[in-house]
Amino acid sequence: FGAVYAPALGKGSSHGRNAAMRAATGEFITFLDDDDAWLPGHMRPHLAFLDANPHLDAVFGQAFYADPDLKPLGPPWPSEDPGEGDALMKTMLSGLFPQVGTLLARMEVVGQIGYFDTHLVGGQDLDWLMRLARKRKLGYVATPCMLFRGRPARSYDKLQRKRIGFDR
Repeated sequence: FGAVYAPALGKGSSHGRNAAMRAATGEFITFLDDDDAWLPGHMRPHLAFLDANPHLDAVFGQAFYADPDLKPLGPPWPSEDPGEGDALMKTMLSGLFPQVGTLLARMEVVGQIGYFDTHLVGGQDLDWLMRLARKRKLGYVATPCMLFRGRPARSYDKLQRKRIGFDR
C-alpha cells in the first residue's frame, strides 16, 4: 500500500503522530490509533465536505464505542451537529471530545496550528483539535467513521486515571 515507516523521536502518541505529519507528503492527513478501526467509505463524505467548505481546514465525523472485539456498543456519536466556529468551541469546552480517528485535515493545518504537544501525558488530541477549532477551521459531518475500542468497564489503570485529569 505504499506505507512509509516514520520513526518517532520519543514515546507516546504525540511523538508518533508528529513523526507521521513530518513524513506526510499528501494534501490531507488523518490518524488512526492501533486499537481502533475505520469503517469503509468514511473518507468520501469528508472530502466532499471540505470541497464544499474551502474556508475549513479539517472535518471530523462520528465514532462508535466498541468492545474489545470491535462490536459497536451503541449509536454513533456525536449524534447532533455541534456547529462551527464559536458554537463548536463552546460545545468542545462543555465536554465534546471528537475522536481524532474521525478527522480528515488539509496538510496545511500543520503549519497553522503546529504539532501535537509532546509534554502532555493525555489529551494531546483534544488539545490539537481545540487549537484547530479556536481558529474556526474545523467542521463536522454526520458520517460514522470508526470503531473506538474502549477499555472494559472498571479497568482503568494509573495512566488512564491521570489522562482523565488532563482532559478535564
